[in-house]
Parts: sequence; C-alpha cells; structure tokens
Amino acid sequence: MKLTNKDFQKISKVGHVREVYLSSGNYFIKDTWNIKEAVNEVIGRRLASIFNLKCPDYKVVILDYDGDISFKSQYHKYYSISEDLLNKNGKFKTARELGILFEENCSLYQIWFKLEKLYGNVSDLMMDIVKVYIYDILFGGSDRHASNWGIYYNDNIRQVAILDNEFLFENQESMISSYFSEDDYNEINKVNSSEDFKREEFNNFLKDSSEEFINLFLVYYNLFTPEYLEELLLSIEGEEKFITEFGEVPFVIPHKDEILENYLKNYELLGSVLEERKLK
Repeated sequence: MKLTNKDFQKISKVGHVREVYLSSGNYFIKDTWNIKEAVNEVIGRRLASIFNLKCPDYKVVILDYDGDISFKSQYHKYYSISEDLLNKNGKFKTARELGILFEENCSLYQIWFKLEKLYGNVSDLMMDIVKVYIYDILFGGSDRHASNWGIYYNDNIRQVAILDNEFLFENQESMISSYFSEDDYNEINKVNSSEDFKREEFNNFLKDSSEEFINLFLVYYNLFTPEYLEELLLSIEGEEKFITEFGEVPFVIPHKDEILENYLKNYELLGSVLEERKLK
C-alpha cells in the first residue's frame, strides 16, 4: 500500500477514529498511540479470517519512523487504518444500532431473541455470534461491547462482523456473554478475579449451550493450540508490512512473547474446565 505525503499529513491530524479520504479511497483511521494495540488489530483480522468472520483489513501506519520499533517508544505515532469494507457493496449496523445494548447485559439467548424479532430465522447469524464468543474467550478479547460488532448485509448475504480488536490477549471477560439467565449473571459477578470470571463464564456456556455450539468450540480449541498460534504469528510477521513515510518496512510483533504467555495461561484455564466436564 502506497501513501502520498498529503495522505500522511491527513493521517497525522486524526484523533481517535475518523473516516478520511486518502488518495486511494475512503479509510477509517484510528490513532492507537502504541504499537501493541496497532499490531493487535492486524493479528485480530487474521484470526477473524480463520473463523470466517468479516473484519476490516487493518494496516499499521507509523509516523516519525526512525528504524526502531519499540513497544514503549514515545517518539512514534501509530495508526490503524482500514478501507471501508463494511459498507462497501452493502450496509453495516453495529449491535448498538440494532438495539442490542451492552448496558442491558445481553446474553447469547437474549441476542438470539432480539435478532429473531428483526430478521426472523437467524440460525446462521447465531452461529457467527457464537464464533465471536469463542474468538473472544480463546484470545482474551476484552472490548466486545455493542459498538464493536454488528451485522453486515446486502441483497445476497447477511453476516456478523467484528471490529476494534486492539485489546486481544488480555484475558479479561468477553463482552458477548454466555449468561443465559439473570441469576447466572448475578452469581458470576461475585467472583474476585478475571480468571475466576472467565472460568465461571465458560462453565455457563458449556452448561447451557447446545451440543452443536460446544462442538464448535472444541473445533477451534483443538485447532488453536499454542504451537499453532506461534506459527501463525511468525507467518503474519513474514507477510505483513508496516507503512511509513519512507515506504513499507518489515512487520514485527514486539510483544509476541507476552501474547504467547497470556494465551498459554488462558488455553490451560479453558482446558481445565473441559477436563472437569469430561470434554477433553
């Protein structure tokens, strides 16, 4: 991807998120401020493609690049940019725009009910939404509120899309929740740590889900071993590029060891729950 000097000037003026017209088209540009969040967007997009979930095609732009990619650098500015793929040849509405509000602590069951009122038969969408839940509980997503996922549709297709994956691998609770009752929700909020929260949340999912959804989780759990994730991160480094004012430069994941350490911890936690339920 090539950007002009005028493109870089426009990007440098963006604060938080804004749609900007660049020389090659319309882009959503987000000021991420640190390399970790910007790189996570690229990793998140690659993971989403394996789940067959629609996700913006994020790239990382680095301003004031001096040859050094440092996780704690105060001298660079990092931007995640993506072409407006969600509204290209169709329309995208966030869950919030559809009336599915994070403030209401929507469970998977409640989401299903609300979508049925909008669209009728939504078994295809619910399979995608369960994939989003699996995605977040596997990869430690902690920002899946109602503005960070939604429905993409046109005359031919209807598909769940996710965005804003900068907080992956943090092992916090996921926002698309497995709670199937208010009692479950009240009980789970009594736990003291994010690990206990994740354990109870996952237990609720396994307890209340259909066999089809549990088997879907097992497919992705068995695919995404820590070894597989490590190989995937290496392939991303080999295939992606950072975009700088001096041209494209090699893509690196400076917090790769942190990602793998957090993922292994989370993978083992989920595995212990599967063993307790004799599913592993």
